[in-house]
Amino acid sequence: MTAPSSDANSSVDVFQHPEMLPPDVEQLFSESEKEDIQLGTFWYRNLVNTVYPGNAGVRIYILRQGGHPVAALPILATKHALGWRVESLGNFYTSLYAPALAPGVMGRDVALLIRSVLEAHTPITSLRFAPMDPDSKAFQTLEVALKASGLLPFRFFCFGNWYLSVNRDWPSYLKNRSGALRNTIKRMTKKFETEGGTLEVISGGTELARGLEAYQRVYAASWKMAEPHPTFIPGLMQMCSARGWLRLGVAHLHGNPIAAQIWIVDNGKANIYKLAFDDRYRAYAPGTLLTAALMQRVLEMDGVSEVDYLIGDDPYKKSWMSHRRERWGIVAYNPKSIGGFFSLAREVLARSLKPWVTRFGTLMEDRQNSDHPTLPHADNGFRWGFFPAADFYRISEKWQSLCRHGIQSPLLSADFVEVSLRHFGRGDELICIAENQTGPVAATILRRKNGLVWETFHPSQMPLGPWLQLRQCDFSTLMQSLLRALPGPTMMLGVTELDPQFLPRPDAKALRTIDSITTGEIDLPDSSEHFKKSINSKPFNRRLRKAEKEIGSITLICDEGPEAISEYVNLYASMESRGWKGKTGTALSPNDEQSNFYVDLLRRFAENGRARMFTLKMGARKVAAQIAIVEDDVLYLLKTTYDSQLKALGPGVMLHYYITLHCYEQPTRIKRIEFYGPLNESQHMWITGTRAIYHANAYRSRLLATVHHLLINRQTRGPRAAVTDAIGTTER
Repeated sequence: MTAPSSDANSSVDVFQHPEMLPPDVEQLFSESEKEDIQLGTFWYRNLVNTVYPGNAGVRIYILRQGGHPVAALPILATKHALGWRVESLGNFYTSLYAPALAPGVMGRDVALLIRSVLEAHTPITSLRFAPMDPDSKAFQTLEVALKASGLLPFRFFCFGNWYLSVNRDWPSYLKNRSGALRNTIKRMTKKFETEGGTLEVISGGTELARGLEAYQRVYAASWKMAEPHPTFIPGLMQMCSARGWLRLGVAHLHGNPIAAQIWIVDNGKANIYKLAFDDRYRAYAPGTLLTAALMQRVLEMDGVSEVDYLIGDDPYKKSWMSHRRERWGIVAYNPKSIGGFFSLAREVLARSLKPWVTRFGTLMEDRQNSDHPTLPHADNGFRWGFFPAADFYRISEKWQSLCRHGIQSPLLSADFVEVSLRHFGRGDELICIAENQTGPVAATILRRKNGLVWETFHPSQMPLGPWLQLRQCDFSTLMQSLLRALPGPTMMLGVTELDPQFLPRPDAKALRTIDSITTGEIDLPDSSEHFKKSINSKPFNRRLRKAEKEIGSITLICDEGPEAISEYVNLYASMESRGWKGKTGTALSPNDEQSNFYVDLLRRFAENGRARMFTLKMGARKVAAQIAIVEDDVLYLLKTTYDSQLKALGPGVMLHYYITLHCYEQPTRIKRIEFYGPLNESQHMWITGTRAIYHANAYRSRLLATVHHLLINRQTRGPRAAVTDAIGTTER
């Protein structure tokens, strides 16, 4: 369709799908495609077909002058309560965006496209275009066009982009890499080849289907979260293969694919698009070997002039690349709409307040806490780095190192956290890692609660909040330094569910703590007989005898292998859904997200014998179940359910009794059982210790902390409500 234009020599056409574009517009896009394939119609076709199929908000605006297309603006329009929001046609798969522009096109010309967008989507609140090259003509032209259309644009940082400017052959390139990288490639190549490992590069043809299957197997076994649009990558690989762009590298060991990388080569540029490896084979460094093989291929055979690592400032990229640049975006608000006016006001306020918030917090700290100053984050001997949640697998070694040397708990291990992110992450979580010259000293995962508050990512399935640090580091100092390092103005940082046995409760003037739950543990006596005597409870013994008499003998089954996991979780879900949790809608259901989470978690821990699946039977009837994991000599109870029809007999209590006896029968005897849940009355007869799990809030200043807690203390809805208000989380 054709949109009206205020220029007699110009017209604006609008298309709803890239496949509808006429040949002369295709030619305009093909010129942009020479800069990057993400700017061409082949990319947009796959994006729309696999990510936005049938989405009525997809629009491609074409400006014609004298009948010839001179500018194209692909957008996605979304309707909200206060109006329309327009953004560049892309999503997290997109690492570069730009309108297609013919030579000589000016900002006032592109303004005709912007006005057509404004007229077609009334009222528009905002337009957002990202990620873009801030030094490009397209970026400057679009910024001018937005201003000329009566909008107020702002620039914002998206991410760092590492790339290699190629000016040497492969031997010279490798010679200029670090000694550590060269040594790793040499040692691991020898080890990998000695054990029968092979590397291959697939460009398409009859091998594409096999390569795609290998990539999907590796990706499923990797740290990465499941693709939200599972047909996008296969579509991209097929599209690139048909045009000769695909370089799919696959590492095989013993006949199994263990690593895969998707590189896209066109117009003298190689984009490193997707990486994945099976963590079970980390000892072979398959990702490093595959990167080296593909780098040699594109330098020697493809003759590229640039290799681009695309999104992110991951430290390992610097080892392979030579230069860094940045990708920025433009957001523009329409002050003539209600939603646009308030969004503009919020943007201006946030940008205006940021330096003042920092100064205010520092001044208040200096004035009210001069005897215990908090240093800026870069002056404590460490620096905070930030990564998107999707890149957790890249930093998993650092995370696990902190878990091993700091807070030694499998509940905060890389295995546990990665599975939690995959199933319950929203995608906007931020991984934060503090490092000094010797390595990582602290790490956490945050999500923004609102414009001024960050809190830890913490689904209810995680017993502890994801905060790790070395024991010798000061918790309060780390929190305050992170508060000041976070992007955007930040007034408060909340960290949930901290265990005092790992992190003693801090005493800091600008940091407050709040009780969450009281949990307990059982330090087991030297023998099972001593344990039985320690819980000499006549009512409990009477229930045991009654159950055996009326239903049958009581037995405990413990499964540990991966083959039993799916069936066990379905059994657990079926039992739990018949109880009170089923009535409230919080129970597991077969194949729902919670069940899939526990299946994946148990499989991950079963790989090295750490999963425990207990079932209590009375006669032939299964009456209670317990999901647990074990680490060293500690058993961690994660989730318990029982047959609600037998509640009077206390099957849950009996289950824990027999699990405790089972602990004495193991080759490596369990010495401690951790509950990590609110204590109930039945547990008091055998627990040997209790402690309060707590939350911690860090503030810009003592004044803010005092005001916030005065407001909390005025609440009259009970102590648990106060905790919810304080940290912005729901009861767990």
